[in-house]
Amino acid sequence: MKYRINTNQTFAAFFASVGAFGCGLGLAWTATAFPDLDASNQVGIITSVEKSWIASLLTIGAILGCPITGLLINNVGRKKCLVILSFIGLLGWLLLAVGTHVDYLYVGRLLTGISTGGYSIVIPVYVGEIASKENRGLLGSLFLIMLCLGKLFSNIIGVFYSARTTSLVCSLHPLLYGILLTALIPESPTFLMKKDKVKAALRSQAWLEMDMGSIFYFWNLEIQESTKLSVTLAHIKSSIPKMEDNTLKVSWKECLTSWRLLKPCLSVFMLMVLAQFTGINVTTFYTVDLFQQSGELLINSKLATVILAAIQTVGCIPASLFIDRYGRKVLLTSSFTAMTVALAGFSVFFYLKDVDQSSMERYPWVGAMPLVFLVVYSLAYSWGIGNVIWVMMPEILPPQIKGSASALANIINWGGAFIVIEAFQLFASKIPIYIWFSGFTLVSVFGCIFTFFCVPETKGLSLEEIQAFYENCKDNKSNALTLKSKINENHEEFLNSVQEEQIKKL
Repeated sequence: MKYRINTNQTFAAFFASVGAFGCGLGLAWTATAFPDLDASNQVGIITSVEKSWIASLLTIGAILGCPITGLLINNVGRKKCLVILSFIGLLGWLLLAVGTHVDYLYVGRLLTGISTGGYSIVIPVYVGEIASKENRGLLGSLFLIMLCLGKLFSNIIGVFYSARTTSLVCSLHPLLYGILLTALIPESPTFLMKKDKVKAALRSQAWLEMDMGSIFYFWNLEIQESTKLSVTLAHIKSSIPKMEDNTLKVSWKECLTSWRLLKPCLSVFMLMVLAQFTGINVTTFYTVDLFQQSGELLINSKLATVILAAIQTVGCIPASLFIDRYGRKVLLTSSFTAMTVALAGFSVFFYLKDVDQSSMERYPWVGAMPLVFLVVYSLAYSWGIGNVIWVMMPEILPPQIKGSASALANIINWGGAFIVIEAFQLFASKIPIYIWFSGFTLVSVFGCIFTFFCVPETKGLSLEEIQAFYENCKDNKSNALTLKSKINENHEEFLNSVQEEQIKKL
């Protein structure tokens, strides 16, 4: 595949993805905030139950934010929705910064959770709609990279400053993001087409197609006539009727009985379940304990969180570079395979520690196993399932129900995070640790099988081609594969013929 980096598309996708930086800030806040809150007595003495709720309320807020965002994204637009979410996040961070009672922390975490859940819906949808098919995977990977950078930044600030100061610094993100968002990037052409704002959609798409255009988006952009732009405009005009057809309302009965709608949704939902039930939040929550279990390395608990965040950030880089070159399925399969090895290693270590202590004494090097497997697991999660799901979600969800389906997918994602964290906290003392990690290992094995048989390869396909693949799948897999091959072979020829006809009409 030939890569062609478009300046304005890259800038718009990058700046929109900066919102995910805020997701990382919220997810990592508790790791360094709890020790400081205990020492500073900012909100009084916090019990273990209160800490559990402070940590979990972010996921509850994210669940609540999903249906709200699902309604907003199709009514006010992708861009305005991000601005609203930024305002909600700003209120949450200010409450965390100035709060003098634990109730302030509850409300603050709930509000930051709403913005976090909303960002995880809107940003992948927006980037998927504005990016060309050649670079959609690369630009879609920016979401997880920004999320990991946000976690890393929050942990670094938390090492040197108090929880109050960290919250104030974090509040600058939604403030600046919300203000600059209005001026720097355009609304999604897809949304504008659905709202019959044809001129605005053409102007937005024209700006996105510019290679050397100004990175600032001006509402009164004057379009320079050129052969290339004429072809682009003709293609947009030819797409408008199709977009309008896709806005027809679909009943719940049709969603549940139509295989062309149900199959892509189930694929996304299952990937969300696999992302959470392979234990990513458990390993993150117990980072300090796992580092201490290494025995030969004495690492400060806050420094351990910084190291893990840095490892996860590094793991995102191969995914962003290779996702459009080698495809989504290769990254997913390799990710689940490496995670299976790491999780099985965790299981063996904790079994030896709990059941066969003599092995730990005979082989001192076994004490370093948690550190090694934690690094492998974090890298594998970041380059595969943790990244690819945010690229594939806007790609394969049907456009007729993309808003509501994205909201439901994120509810499943954040609901799974809440279930795993709370269940582990409640039953960790009753169920041996090696059994937990054995369960995570089995889920990861299932992820390999599911990816191989049920996840389609979307590399190099336009959004229209992906939907055509599902619409013609039905119950005949061989026909679907034949259609996919035919689409790949004749796509360029088909587009050229359509564009030539439209140019003649202009």
